[in-house]
Amino acid sequence: MKEYIFYVDKINEKFPGISKIIDNIIPVFKTIKVVNSLEGITENNKEIVPVGTVAAYFYLKKYSEGGVAFIIDAYSLGYLSISKFYFRRGNILNKYFIGAALRYVKYYFIEKRIIKRFDKIIVVSEHDADYLRKNFKTNKVAVVANGVDPVDQTKSQSKDFDFTFGILSYWGAGSLKDVNWFIEDYMPKLRLRYPNIKLVTAGRAADDTTLRYFKEHGVDHMGEVEDLWQFFNRIDIYITTLRKECGILNKVLDAMMHKKIVVGLEHNMYAFKNLKNGFYTYKNIDELYEVIDEIIAEPYQKEKIENAHSYLLENHDWVKNYSRLKEMIDDYIKVNQN
Repeated sequence: MKEYIFYVDKINEKFPGISKIIDNIIPVFKTIKVVNSLEGITENNKEIVPVGTVAAYFYLKKYSEGGVAFIIDAYSLGYLSISKFYFRRGNILNKYFIGAALRYVKYYFIEKRIIKRFDKIIVVSEHDADYLRKNFKTNKVAVVANGVDPVDQTKSQSKDFDFTFGILSYWGAGSLKDVNWFIEDYMPKLRLRYPNIKLVTAGRAADDTTLRYFKEHGVDHMGEVEDLWQFFNRIDIYITTLRKECGILNKVLDAMMHKKIVVGLEHNMYAFKNLKNGFYTYKNIDELYEVIDEIIAEPYQKEKIENAHSYLLENHDWVKNYSRLKEMIDDYIKVNQN
């Protein structure tokens, strides 16, 4: 039986998003070896699948060309959208704007090289795929979406609507910058208009600086939770505040699977363009007011919640999607062996 080789670089192998992907690839592919180094690899290098843009970049430092690269997100799109986020807010002298702009240029050329040197590129979102196809004029890009874990709906606890917003994140790697703008700019205005509003956060890796920041700004941080129901049973609305627009937000999938109302920054939800009437979006504080007022009038939003849940069951099944990934890789290997 063939053994598949997936390469995850040492920088990203412990990040929750990539480790979650690998954890769900393993049972589908069965005979699989996951490596964090290319040293000592004797197999045909074009049968090694790098996972992530950084892994694909390191791969091309050793080999001149590759077969299938599962790069997940379009990094250059992520940094381009962060730059646009600060530009729209008039923060062009902000160090984060400058940093994102420089990283956009860096990853643009890295992605250009990856697309040129690999035969097939796989990402998790049609939005990312469309961006890569358009910007690099390529037909090599395919999509295999992330899955979402099933949940025990009997653990859901009913609660009265009390203006509780929730954000779930891995708080390492600079994640605070994706929420502090919302806390400092939007939350004071929201508290004036809706005095009972609360923001609850959860997730691991919050350092002392992040914990102190949450406390100073009246954010209730739960830390890492053993069961996501501990978090979702406390909130009314799951809100997204990320500066980037690339990829699929796994925490949005979790919120929808737990049947919570999702309110997302418009650019955060581009990956869900085929999900009709399943969530709310906002681009500014006035649009967020309108959304909240609509939810207050009808707090349970059954149609949106059920539409989103049904969409996940159809489109975000780990086994179904990674069986398709396996078929893509098998087809590639078969064609290139002949």
